[in-house]
Amino acid sequence: MSSSEPPIRVVQCPKCGSPVQGVTAGDIVSCSYCGATLQVSAGASGHPVAKLANIEASTSYLARTEALKRLRGQLAAHDEALDALWETHHAKKHEARSTTKGQGGCWLLLGLLVIIVVMVGEPFVAIVFVLPALLLVIAVTISNKKRAGKLTQEADAILQDGLAARAERDRLAQRIAQLEAGLDDLANQL
Repeated sequence: MSSSEPPIRVVQCPKCGSPVQGVTAGDIVSCSYCGATLQVSAGASGHPVAKLANIEASTSYLARTEALKRLRGQLAAHDEALDALWETHHAKKHEARSTTKGQGGCWLLLGLLVIIVVMVGEPFVAIVFVLPALLLVIAVTISNKKRAGKLTQEADAILQDGLAARAERDRLAQRIAQLEAGLDDLANQL
């Protein structure tokens, strides 16, 4: 060995612990035992030290995998919340429609009562029976229409909340798709 040749340096593979010979700072070598790609740099003492060349990609891959898992959990929670919103919206709409159903029957019975009173021909019977029945049917109709209007407003507010939640859910799904594509790229690098 001549004095101009640098001494053979040995580093330890950080993945499997095997010795890797003949390296100098700045080299990128493969471990002959496990095949890991090693990046050699000068240590604090000046002797070469090896680190895994793709450690950053591996760490990034793990971090992105965890982020993907977290985002998928959020997406599932958004889906459950959306389902609950849609069910509540449909229930309010159904209740609003049901509130005004049956009003025709009340008006029909009132009409039959008027026909009977007219056939009997007694004005006193009309005042005693028909007038209170008419007032009752009008009051019930007004009350039901107000209730149906309130239920419809509540259903519309729930619908708006649902639409906003749907937009957020779609943004989350898009973020998941981007993260999955990035993970595919990282997996190809590893």
